[in-house]
Amino acid sequence: MNCKPSNKTILILGFLSACLIDVVMATGTFYYFAYGSNLLAKRIHIQNPTAVRKGFGYLKDYSLDFFHYAARWRGAPATIVEQEGKKVWGAIWEIDNSNLADLDRQEGVHNSVYKPLTLPVVLPTGDTLDCRVYQLVRNPCCLAPDAEDRPYERQPSKTYMNII
Repeated sequence: MNCKPSNKTILILGFLSACLIDVVMATGTFYYFAYGSNLLAKRIHIQNPTAVRKGFGYLKDYSLDFFHYAARWRGAPATIVEQEGKKVWGAIWEIDNSNLADLDRQEGVHNSVYKPLTLPVVLPTGDTLDCRVYQLVRNPCCLAPDAEDRPYERQPSKTYMNII
């Protein structure tokens, strides 16, 4: 008896696996931690209509910073920088996997603006929830000084600050 699958069998199994993965990706959800412009429901729903705010939490041992002037915002957008003992508060959104590529596009992943990470977010109960979070690819090596001492290229615009 020959137990080796034929090329036709392999092709069919590969096709079925791909279809199954597509179904799981299309019907599942993921959690996203927003600390910048996507705190605003109106903003996140522009490209991610399935987003549902589930609550809030914080990233432990991170600080909020601003870096690299962006014409879109007329100022520096937010990023997260590791810093022991600090917290970055934000909103937790549950989003359909069908919107994952849309969120990546909105965050400029394809243009190497932000990179996605999966980090534990601390909930008000003390439990943690793994969430997708974005960090600038060109992240600062050190935290910016206080607001009044920030260099121009590290200052967020008033519009951006009003959103977050």
